Amino acid sequence: MYSSKTRVYLNALSHRKALMVSATCRKPGWLVLAAVCMLFVSLGCGGGAATGAGKKGSRPGAAGGNTLATAAPVGAVVTASGIVVSDKTRDIWRAGLDAFANAESSRWSGNQCQSVPELFRKAVRSQGEAIAEADFMVGLVAERCGQGDAALAAYKQAVANDPKYCKARIALGLVDLRAGRVRQAEQAFTQAKTNDPQCTEAYVNLGMLQSASRPPNMQEALNNYRRALAIESDYLPAFNQMALLYLNWAKGEGSTEKIRLAEIVCKQATLVNDKYAPIYNTWGLIEVHKGNVIPALRMFKKATDLDDSLFEAYLNFGQMTMSFRGYDDSEKAFTRALQLEPKSYDAMIGLGIATRGLKKFGEAKAIYERALALSSSRPEAYYNLGVLYQDYMSGSVSDMRSAKTFFERFLERARGDSALASTVEDVTRRCSAPKGPRKRSTDCRPGRLQNIETVVAALSSAGG
Repeated sequence: MYSSKTRVYLNALSHRKALMVSATCRKPGWLVLAAVCMLFVSLGCGGGAATGAGKKGSRPGAAGGNTLATAAPVGAVVTASGIVVSDKTRDIWRAGLDAFANAESSRWSGNQCQSVPELFRKAVRSQGEAIAEADFMVGLVAERCGQGDAALAAYKQAVANDPKYCKARIALGLVDLRAGRVRQAEQAFTQAKTNDPQCTEAYVNLGMLQSASRPPNMQEALNNYRRALAIESDYLPAFNQMALLYLNWAKGEGSTEKIRLAEIVCKQATLVNDKYAPIYNTWGLIEVHKGNVIPALRMFKKATDLDDSLFEAYLNFGQMTMSFRGYDDSEKAFTRALQLEPKSYDAMIGLGIATRGLKKFGEAKAIYERALALSSSRPEAYYNLGVLYQDYMSGSVSDMRSAKTFFERFLERARGDSALASTVEDVTRRCSAPKGPRKRSTDCRPGRLQNIETVVAALSSAGG
């Protein structure tokens, strides 16, 4: 199946680096031609997500939604904590935001990972007192640069300097969410909303948790998205999550009305900003649900054209093109997805299937083995290796036995998973030998294991 931003993933949890809107989802099961992922959106800056402002729902600046607020006296620049900053501090701050934006557009280098946070620290030194926004931006840079411990420390410092600072508390909640600490994440989002009732990110994140709960609380999630939009009528992540909610609601109910509402929300979002990439990824998922292949492809492609870092859209485009054997396009899409998320199991399996479709069997084998190294507990790589050895290698007894071993390992991990029930049946189905004058039976198609046993027996008897 497919991945929605954010990161949902369609029946799953995944993570994006963004802070205002990142994604979470349980990765889908990739079999021969299948992959599913639902985008669980959290909050973050970048990655195609709209960002939030430093205070009271004001619109963000270029660097991840962290601007110093403007307040009385007229013309003065103050922090979210109410600190009036000097002109020198303001100029350094703006230089930091510009440097952050440049690094985002060019991909972070080692030098930028050192120089950009130093500008925000310089702003603090210029002011001579703590600035929570500066701590937040230092943490955000650390996240971008893969420095998780440093990011966590900076976010905690921001909260210590201003306990009501929305973004820093949301960032801490996202750290918990990525670590699987859902209850703690929910507490952080709730606290952010309590401290600042106009913290739009808190409402959206709470809504995402509610829509992903079991059973999902769709109505309260919808209410939270509406609350976010009541604060910021043009807050695009809330539009995106509302559209995803209606889509998933429609799937559960089989409702055409909910699908219509999902489309309306997407249209409204494009009226606010027709360059917001995640909404096109979501719109593509809606078209997939409706069975409209070409419009879905166009939406996923538009999303990647607008945001070359939108992992979910590349994953979905690769899956969609693979469904009609467009292996060249699939290979490119999954290759880009892996550049963005090198440890994505789903992108690895997708790339393996695409390269196998292009008859690059050795490369496909190596990719599946990389997926196994990444996660030996998931079943998809075992299944695809079984298919590769059974259908595409030399056809020798040795290859057939290797295929059987991989299918057996697949079954050990897939039994009990309702999403893989039909694939398990395809592997295990047993057909009785026809009796009487009938020499063939068309009532039963042997499964892969039985076919392997038949081939091995024939080759062994023939001395192959």
